[in-house]
Amino acid sequence: MCWSVQDRIAELRKCLGEQLLQDTPLFNDNFSLLRWLHGWNNRFGRLIQLQERKLQRKLGLCVIIDLEGFNSDHLTTIGLKVYAALLKELQDLFPDMLRQIYVINAHYLVKTAYAIIKPVLSEQSREKVIFLDSSYHEQLAEGVGRENLFRRWGGIRQPLNGDPEWGTLRIGGLPPKGMRYSAATNPQHVPEGQLTKLIVPARQRRIVDISVPAQPGFPQQTLHWFWISSSDVDFGVINEEEQELWPIYRILTDYVPEFGSLLVETGRNYKLCFDNTFSLFTKKEIKYSYKLVPVENTTRKENDEVKIKNVTKLEEEKENKRQIIS
Repeated sequence: MCWSVQDRIAELRKCLGEQLLQDTPLFNDNFSLLRWLHGWNNRFGRLIQLQERKLQRKLGLCVIIDLEGFNSDHLTTIGLKVYAALLKELQDLFPDMLRQIYVINAHYLVKTAYAIIKPVLSEQSREKVIFLDSSYHEQLAEGVGRENLFRRWGGIRQPLNGDPEWGTLRIGGLPPKGMRYSAATNPQHVPEGQLTKLIVPARQRRIVDISVPAQPGFPQQTLHWFWISSSDVDFGVINEEEQELWPIYRILTDYVPEFGSLLVETGRNYKLCFDNTFSLFTKKEIKYSYKLVPVENTTRKENDEVKIKNVTKLEEEKENKRQIIS
C-alpha cells in the first residue's frame, strides 16, 4: 500500500498520541512531523550520498564547539557526562552525516578530559574530532567557508535577527537567578523527607506499579511524579502492555529534580520505570513520590479549545521574544 504524505503524518500523530503532541505544541505541525519522518526513513542519508556522487566530494554536517569560558571548575563528573552524551548523540543521530567536529578555545584540561571519554567513541568518530589552536579563524574558514560563519568565528555571514556577532545562537554562561531551580517557587516540589527510597542495582531496572482506581464521572486522572537520583538513570512511564507513554531517556537530577505529569485513564495500571541497565557497576539511589489528581469529564470541544489557547499563548510568547531579540 502506497501512503500519501498526509496519511503518513496522520499515522505518526496517532502513534505519538494526543498527550505528547499537546506537551510539544511548537513541534505539533505538519512540517516538523514530516521532517521527522524523513529522518526516520534515512532519506537524508540517501540524498547526501546522491549529492556526493554528483559533486564528487564529501558532504555532511560540521559542528563547532566553542569552549570559551570553560575552565577547570566545569570538569566535574557531570560535565564529562554532558559532553560524552553530546558526542554520542551526534554519532547516533547523524551516523552518515557528521563530517567534522571542530573544538575551539579549549582549556588545556579539556584535552585530558577528551582522552578519558575517547574510548567510548567509534574510530570513525574519533577521526572527526579536531582541536584547533588560537588561529582557528583561518582554519574554520578553510574547513567550513567564511560565507557560513558569523563574524565571531571569522566569517562574513550577517545574522538576520539577534546579536550581530552570533545571531540567535544560544551562547552559554551563568544562568540568571530567576531561571535557577527553587523549591519555593515550584508547586510540585516534594520535601525529601516525604520521598520513598528505591535502590536500582547496576544492570537492572526497577518498576513502581501504579493502579488508577475507577471513579464515576472521572474517566481520566493526572499522574504527577517527582524524584531525585544519586546519579543519571533512564526514566519513563509505561502501561501494562509495556508501551512508553512518557519516553524513556537518561536524566540527571544533580541540580534540578525531575518532575512532570501525564493524563492516564482510570481503571488501568501504569508503571514508573527506573532503568539502570546501562551501568556496569554503579547502583543508583532513587527518592521518588507520585500522586493521582482526578480530572473532571470535559467535552472534546472544550479540550480542543484549551489546546488552541495554549498553543496561541506559546506562539505569542515566541513572537514577543523574537521582537525583543531583533
